[in-house]
Amino acid sequence: MKTADQLLHDYAELGSEAAFADLVGRYLDLVHSVALRRVHGDLHLARDIAQTVFADLARQAVARRAPNVADEGHLAAWLHRHTCFVASNVRRAEQRRQTRERLATTMDAPEPSPDAAWPQLAPVLDEAIQELGPADRHAILLRFYERLDFRAVGAALGISDDTAQKRVSRALERLRSLLVTRGVTLSVPLLAGLLAERAIVAAPPDWGTALAPAASHLARTQPQALVPATTGLLSWLASLPFKGFLAAGVVTVATVATLTWFRTSDSDVPSSTPAPNAILGRPGTAPDTAQPPQARVTPDTEAFATSAASSPTAPASDSHLRLTLLAADTGLPIPNAPVEYRGWRESRFQGRSLTGDEHGECLVEVDPGTTWLQLTTRIEGFADTRLEWRPDRGIAIPSAWTLRLERAVPIGGTVIDADGLPVAGAKVGFYHESDLTRRPGPENHEFSWIEVETDAAGRWRIQRIAGSMLRHLYGSASHPDHVGSPMIFVNRIADAETRLRDSSWVFQLGRAVTVTGIVVDRDDRPVPGASVRVGRVSESGSRETTADRDGAFAIPGCRPGGNFVTATAEGFAPTTLETELAPDAPPVRLVLDRGRPLRIRVVDQAGNPVPGANVWLDIFNHGARHTAPGQTPPPPPIQVQFNPLTDALGGVVWWDAPDREMQFDFHKRGHMRVSSVPLRPAEEEHVVVLPPALVVSGTVTDATSGQPVPGFRMTVGWPDTSGSPRWSTLDRFLLDFEGGTFRHAMEEAAIGGMANPGYLFKFEADDYAPFVSRHVAHDEGDVSLEIRLEPAATVQVTVLGPDQRPVPDADVGQVTEGAQLKLLPGRLDRRFTTHLATDAQGQFRWSPDPEVLRVLVVHPVGFAMVQPADLSRDPTVRLQPWARIEGLVWQGGQPASNALFTLSFPDLPLQAADFDFEGFRPSSDAEGRFTFPLAPPVPLQLIQLLETSHAPGRTSWGHKPRGRLDLKPGETHRVELGLNDRLVRLGLRLPPGMDGILHFAVLATATPIPPAAIRQDPDALQRWARQPDIRAALAGAVHIPLAPTSDRRWESGEVPPGSYHVQAGLLPAGVQPGPGTIPTMLIAPIIVPEHSDPSLIDLGEILLQPLD
Repeated sequence: MKTADQLLHDYAELGSEAAFADLVGRYLDLVHSVALRRVHGDLHLARDIAQTVFADLARQAVARRAPNVADEGHLAAWLHRHTCFVASNVRRAEQRRQTRERLATTMDAPEPSPDAAWPQLAPVLDEAIQELGPADRHAILLRFYERLDFRAVGAALGISDDTAQKRVSRALERLRSLLVTRGVTLSVPLLAGLLAERAIVAAPPDWGTALAPAASHLARTQPQALVPATTGLLSWLASLPFKGFLAAGVVTVATVATLTWFRTSDSDVPSSTPAPNAILGRPGTAPDTAQPPQARVTPDTEAFATSAASSPTAPASDSHLRLTLLAADTGLPIPNAPVEYRGWRESRFQGRSLTGDEHGECLVEVDPGTTWLQLTTRIEGFADTRLEWRPDRGIAIPSAWTLRLERAVPIGGTVIDADGLPVAGAKVGFYHESDLTRRPGPENHEFSWIEVETDAAGRWRIQRIAGSMLRHLYGSASHPDHVGSPMIFVNRIADAETRLRDSSWVFQLGRAVTVTGIVVDRDDRPVPGASVRVGRVSESGSRETTADRDGAFAIPGCRPGGNFVTATAEGFAPTTLETELAPDAPPVRLVLDRGRPLRIRVVDQAGNPVPGANVWLDIFNHGARHTAPGQTPPPPPIQVQFNPLTDALGGVVWWDAPDREMQFDFHKRGHMRVSSVPLRPAEEEHVVVLPPALVVSGTVTDATSGQPVPGFRMTVGWPDTSGSPRWSTLDRFLLDFEGGTFRHAMEEAAIGGMANPGYLFKFEADDYAPFVSRHVAHDEGDVSLEIRLEPAATVQVTVLGPDQRPVPDADVGQVTEGAQLKLLPGRLDRRFTTHLATDAQGQFRWSPDPEVLRVLVVHPVGFAMVQPADLSRDPTVRLQPWARIEGLVWQGGQPASNALFTLSFPDLPLQAADFDFEGFRPSSDAEGRFTFPLAPPVPLQLIQLLETSHAPGRTSWGHKPRGRLDLKPGETHRVELGLNDRLVRLGLRLPPGMDGILHFAVLATATPIPPAAIRQDPDALQRWARQPDIRAALAGAVHIPLAPTSDRRWESGEVPPGSYHVQAGLLPAGVQPGPGTIPTMLIAPIIVPEHSDPSLIDLGEILLQPLD
């Protein structure tokens, strides 16, 4: 018997009508059965659909685009898909209108008989099959539509009989889940029986003789009616940009010359659900239409849309914003300007790319119900400028806006490889850090990621960024054949902005390695087609490939050193290895096991299903990667993207999950996020409960007049165990409102890694004293707050530089408990808290606040730390020149290289103000020398950083105080360290009767310990920790981490002579460290003696005792 491919060839090349009739006869029952179900049993319409399908197939052959199929399953799959497509007038809403209650009732009801079940199943069966993955769909079609046994199914799919049976069973389970969402609940055995018995029914006997000639005639007489843009059947199957209708032997074809397809993103429906009547077109082409010119819509990889923008010549309406774009320096219109539209309706995102007309105008159609709108210009030569409105926060979208664009400051540089040679075709990209400084009006110069390519000489240039944004930039260079350059943060490198402006910045790519290996199953058989990734899922520098038919792979361009290697394949659980990559490293061997179903159901507190909930596999927070002696290292985190939405019954299934414990996060709008939930595949279904969100709302009024405060900021924080409020540094927790009212849903804790401690809300407005709310628990539901702000006296403060001239654009930070100010070289970090800034005259408005301990004023020309009372007496701040620190560090009697240092403010509370970890972290050179070129001229604490753990993408550090420094303005302070330090080794013995694993150990100087009577009383602990002597002692304590050795002992870095305590944390065997895991604290005193020999000091075995 000839194959389908041979029959198509005979028909196309030889004109064999008999061959085409044979092909139609072979697949007529399949097409007829699908069509009949799709039109609810209408026999006449089913005939028309079948004729259309075969006419389309014949037309492809006549047009010399004969389908090229390797096996019968591919043609069956296409016929099934195209039949569904032609019959897509079946209304989707009618198929999915089942309510949750009816679904639940259906689930609880006795299973219907086959005769009762089939009328429910038939209208939705083929649509559900189309939503299956290709492998599952082929398995169903081969088994039940072509009625092949498992041996034949396996042969068609290239797998064994047993594997074919398992694949069909799994496909049936997945099909059943899709049917449940359509209101049809059947057991797998009943579903399989119905498919075997009724999926294919015989077509009327006269159809075969009449339909084949008619289809062939139509194809030959109208060969150009439909010609797909791509060759081959498999390419054609992916899109098919048309619909055909046949009636009374006449073909009417709706053709589309060019189509543009935009995706839509909706967090309330599964992302895998296809849009109704969607036609996939080629990217980069615009609709061919006779309509008047509109603001042009172009595809964008970052944009999603459902409609094009309105014509700029149309009259404005309530749903339109007329945007006029002018050059700020000339006042002239900017023609044909591209504008990026990003809008949200609650959590639903809509995005598109617009283009203005030749007069510099763009009529923006604003989607109804928009709660947040961003419009960003992207014009070469002009600074990207963003307009932002928040109707949900009282900031209304106007009907017209004129935007005057300033010229961009050009930046540039060069990309070289590890040998110093220029690299052509490298990608150079920049983004910006957030700036939490409050800005008047909707305009700012924030932008989306900007990326360019280097030329043949390795040079690049960008001219789209405002000069005021350069200090906030961060960026890097990459190339697929090299390791990406280190990320630069302009704020943290003293001369970075200057070098970018004069195009002298050099990005150097690293030398890459090629990772080779093989993917096999548990029986040591190759797994062809497996996907292999080197690196984390989220890393831009990760590399991917596909294993060949022998399971082998080679991935160039990988970063050497510790890294993750992950393999995934259909039917297997993913696996991730942590390994050292090097040029001479042996091949990586990845062994895939069969996965197990992980079934999850998400419900609310009443037990009702939560559909559309986001389920995310946590690939980051997996605890420390280092282990204490005797502990088994935890497996590396699985590096796969698992992020589905729950179905109508709140369920989701990971069919091929690894048989191990993993952590998941769950979230749905209107509910509180639940994080770090440990789950493992099991027979039973895991149930996760999402609590309701906390909704805070109310009014903000003037305490004196009672009038609404027109504009204010609400900052979200939490109560710290030290008794002080802590304020979030995330921009999504700094909320600006207008109109005197606010409403906001808290759907996550303000601090992670611990039980939700509840919330504090701080309200601030110009010329008012800040107000901090009461503590609000996370489970209070709807909370109303009536905020009355007290007017405050405002002081106009002038900032003068060392030359006694006013200093514009100086950063001003107010030091309070928990303020978390971050000092950069010459600047304050605006990412982490709200700052003030001096204006063009070097002035800022300041309202005295009793909570403020100090006021910091920072600029590249100088630094000042002043008492608030001093500002009230004399509203002038005089900046002092920066100091400089030069150091020399020794280890074992020799200069120590690669020692890392940082600084702290010893006279300020913890978490009030600190130094940026990247900006103030010099490393000693080969001669042991290190430098802080810009140090505040105030008393500081010098700290040495000691690495305590390291894993791919993650390093932990311990702090070792190295002494107090009294710095003077403009002077250089020199310090020498480590001449008398010693290395210490010791063994740690558990107290009699105690078992477990020591998770960590440190050497610590005398540290205050709270009395046993208050250790379980949080309020008493807070009062105790706030005592000035306790706070000072805690800040000055030395903690030197101990590292486990291979012989089950512990070893320190350099330790100065003196008295210490060993502090160790004990965990029960088998318990992994993590949030909520509290170790038993053990302690023992030791003495590090004065010693003339710089070699290691062995203190022997130390017996630990429980703390108190």
